[in-house]
Amino acid sequence: MQELLFSLPTPSCKSRLLEKASCATFALGMAPLAMLHAQAAPSATRDTARLRVMDMMKVVGRIDGLIGTASTASEGRVGAADLALRPITREGELLETVPGLIVTGDSVSRVNPLVRSKGGELGLRITPVGGLRSTASAWFLNLDSELLFTGDAGMTEPSAASRRRGVTFANFYRPIPQLSFDTDVSFAHAQFVGVKPGQDHVPGALENVVAAGVTFAPHAAGMFSAVRLRHFGSYALVEGNSSRARESNLVNADAGFQFLSGTRLQVSILNLLDGRADDVQYSYASRLKGESSDGVEDVHFHPAEPRQVRLAVGYRF
Repeated sequence: MQELLFSLPTPSCKSRLLEKASCATFALGMAPLAMLHAQAAPSATRDTARLRVMDMMKVVGRIDGLIGTASTASEGRVGAADLALRPITREGELLETVPGLIVTGDSVSRVNPLVRSKGGELGLRITPVGGLRSTASAWFLNLDSELLFTGDAGMTEPSAASRRRGVTFANFYRPIPQLSFDTDVSFAHAQFVGVKPGQDHVPGALENVVAAGVTFAPHAAGMFSAVRLRHFGSYALVEGNSSRARESNLVNADAGFQFLSGTRLQVSILNLLDGRADDVQYSYASRLKGESSDGVEDVHFHPAEPRQVRLAVGYRF
């Protein structure tokens, strides 16, 4: 019988986070290694008086500083001292040094996904002359919790209860069968309920909107065209109303020809006047190179596309 001697320095197992599990993994990993060396010994040798001393096996510990580079769960090391040096909001990033470990980075409060709402609308529609239809309506909407979009985080978050009130005027006029005019005007006021005085504006809530257009369309075949206007008035970007969005105006136009065969050619011009407008605006603190670490409160926006021309060909079966 032949004996095998192993000199395996074991890793230090202190009371540090995640190290106990790693030491257990180390011990389990050494068992197959010992069996492998034992099986490799010559079975023909039966001299129990002889003793063979094998070369010392050196096992190195895990490597530090593998954040973002570790490829297996046994690489890297995360302990209490490392967590103490990490900003409290980024501990999850450090723990995810262990591949496959997913840690939620942000702590959020429990909320009810379904909130109570109450709304209503009362309107009046009249047709004073032939071809003209006018509608006036007043409406309200109460929400137990307003869902706001946070521009810097790119996510929505619940907030205080809100109340909305508004009026809408819609008009449609067709003087001849091929020609029509339409104009819709809306005014709205939104505010939070149960908050500090002067902090009751709902960020991003539109206050006045105008949509109008002129359309010429033949019954069967021929030329067609349309021009439409979209107007967004200024609105609050923060609860205190100290920052407001710029108003925006966009004009789009279409023109084309409809064939009796069903083929349709159309040219669309978006932002016909090539005006400066913003599709969406937010106000929050951001930081450029050289600015204070606290950031600078500013308006961030997504600009509307400049003037562009699109050609479309369609066929109706």
